Amino acid sequence: MRKVVAYLFILMMVLSLALLPGLSGRTVVRAQQAAAPQLKRIRPSTISAGAPLFTIRLEGKKFAQGARVVLDGTPLSSSRVSANGKVLLAEIDPSVVAGDGTHTIQAQNPDGQTSTTETLTVVQPDPELRFQLEGNAAQENLNQALFTGATGEGFNDNTKVLIFGKASPETTVVTNERLTLVLPAQFLEFSARVPVMAQKGNGRLSNVDIFFVVPRPPSIEGVEPSTIDVGDEDFEIKVFGSGFKPDAKLVVNNQVIELTRLREGRLEATLPASFRATPGQLTVRVEQEGIQTTDQTITVSPTEDPFIFSISPALLRQGDDRETIDIIGANFGNDVKVLLDGEEANVKDSFQRRLTIVVKSDLLASTGTHTLQVEDEDGVVSNIFTFSIIPDVDVTTLVGASRDGFNDDAVCVSADDARLRRPRRLALGPDGLIYVTDQQNH
Repeated sequence: MRKVVAYLFILMMVLSLALLPGLSGRTVVRAQQAAAPQLKRIRPSTISAGAPLFTIRLEGKKFAQGARVVLDGTPLSSSRVSANGKVLLAEIDPSVVAGDGTHTIQAQNPDGQTSTTETLTVVQPDPELRFQLEGNAAQENLNQALFTGATGEGFNDNTKVLIFGKASPETTVVTNERLTLVLPAQFLEFSARVPVMAQKGNGRLSNVDIFFVVPRPPSIEGVEPSTIDVGDEDFEIKVFGSGFKPDAKLVVNNQVIELTRLREGRLEATLPASFRATPGQLTVRVEQEGIQTTDQTITVSPTEDPFIFSISPALLRQGDDRETIDIIGANFGNDVKVLLDGEEANVKDSFQRRLTIVVKSDLLASTGTHTLQVEDEDGVVSNIFTFSIIPDVDVTTLVGASRDGFNDDAVCVSADDARLRRPRRLALGPDGLIYVTDQQNH
């Protein structure tokens, strides 16, 4: 009997707990409620007045994708979150730090939950301490520390270099006008405008210089399908490559296409039938963080007839002895002809999708526009492409002065004094300068 009473008592207690108003409901809500962002620190927490546009770095955890840096109560649209949710970045406009003062910084998740508040302090720079980086750019995800130098004024044995407000792990003062420093790998993980300053032993700060961590460009390794017939049905494409991020956009013929799947190394999408309605070539690229991949092409092929997609070059120089033109297209059989202004041309190479013809000196003797067509063995003629012969042009040397070599001093020189050795590439840097990669001069 005692056992029965004990069991009944336990049963009543369990039922009472289960029936308490709203208890179980509140428990479920707490379990499902997203965690608030937890802010551990901001970098930098102090910066010199007059700083250019720079990146502020929030470190903590539980930063959800889509989280925002909140500056003085205003979310910043440039905010972005690391994949592990532990770093939140955003750019601070120069107007915010134009003068002395303090500003509040918080993290805010998309559900509206905010972190605790940290303070960004703006102080006047020491007029006797000037700082400028010698090397100021690297690609993100370098996975190693970076050694560079800086010039300026007012350096001494007590001078430190602050990177994102944290002292460089290694600073060596060479003279009172030059020092070397190491940028830690952790600050080179994500694209950012990293604020860098010198600091005296008394805590006074120099002006702010920026080290640019630029996005690593994505790359396309292949596209499937590479060829598709003209038709009236939607079709799937897959883009294979590397470096794709959550904000990657697939662009086909300059139109942004909604992705059906984005995973590491692969993008998938459905293209409307309008993209395959007529023969041609679809240009495919990936864009992210303002950077584009090289273009890939998908050939929309007619079912049987020869068709020209493009020719190269489309401009030839008057007076040359001999030139060749590549004709890119589809359905070029073994017995096709190339018609140049309606007359059969000399075909140098013949493939299913490429023909190469020779343009002789008599045609190159004068300027003008000429037509190209491909005719198959049944007499079916392709669409028409044109090329032009244009007068010779003058080439002007902007940099290098036709002198092979290099400049001994690690200083900027004029375009006339610069010496190059096999320059190969040009790039427009984030600082607005044009950079030349000099193949044998690095």
